[in-house]
Amino acid sequence: MRFLIIILLFASSWSYSNCLSQSDSIRYISRKIVYPQDAKENGYMGKPLVGFWVDTSGSIGDVKILISSEHASLDNEALRVVKTMPKWKSTNKNVYYRVPVTFMLGPLKESEKFAFENKWKIKYLDYYYNEGVRLFKEEKSEDALFHFNEALKIYPKDIDALYNMGTVFYKKNNIDSACYFWYQIKSLGKNDADALINKYCSADIPRIDSNIVFTVVEEMPGYPGGPNEMMRFMQKTMIYPAEAKKKGISGKTYVKFIIEETGEITHTILLRSSGNEELDNEALRVVSSFPPWKPGKQNGKPVRVYFNLPVNFQLR
Repeated sequence: MRFLIIILLFASSWSYSNCLSQSDSIRYISRKIVYPQDAKENGYMGKPLVGFWVDTSGSIGDVKILISSEHASLDNEALRVVKTMPKWKSTNKNVYYRVPVTFMLGPLKESEKFAFENKWKIKYLDYYYNEGVRLFKEEKSEDALFHFNEALKIYPKDIDALYNMGTVFYKKNNIDSACYFWYQIKSLGKNDADALINKYCSADIPRIDSNIVFTVVEEMPGYPGGPNEMMRFMQKTMIYPAEAKKKGISGKTYVKFIIEETGEITHTILLRSSGNEELDNEALRVVSSFPPWKPGKQNGKPVRVYFNLPVNFQLR
């Protein structure tokens, strides 16, 4: 008998008016999603990307599939569950969100899992790149930058995305940032941007726009003293939630955060819930209390870097 796994990864942080935490919203969608029977019977899997607006009153609207799972029943189920979400907290502006929803049947062999993940990485890469091109042609520079940056999160060595990131920054009259991305192409041994570098850039590699957050850099950030010191800090700092301990609840929480150019930890959010709110909140608290890290570097200069960290709660 094959069992199903439904994994939800949220593209943006959010909060609901009638929920206590981010982990509540993840559990809400997890509870509501039902793997379609025809998809289970036929072995259908996929990863639709759902887009929607949240207006100033917190109401959800214009829910649609941005990337199809290739199976109508999976797409329709993803749409259904997003449309049934309760109202969010009101804000002073409308905000657009994208939610990838993974429908996966298992257990899978490592080769099957790799093939699945690789297929959807390519689909998401193509989507974000092509949207970036469309938005750039419509002179929507900020939106174009967002989409090219999302493409580079998936594949940091995408020459076309690097080239176009530089072009958008050039159009915004941010020459240093434009040259930075064009130099990245050169560092990969490609000459696609050499003419632009020779015309607009100095011989020195330019500074990096401080707003850019990298996922992969030449020198990755690190906890002071290394992984073992980080484990010791977490063991010393972590307080196993009393109620979870009483009920014998264990789990693993995935936390995402930014390591700033100074090494400071910021923007700590829940990436994947353990299934227990107390454990999730404790993981967020411990990670937020980290001392400054050794910052990541690109071209020898400190940069902002995303970092994902699993936090295990295991009773002994």
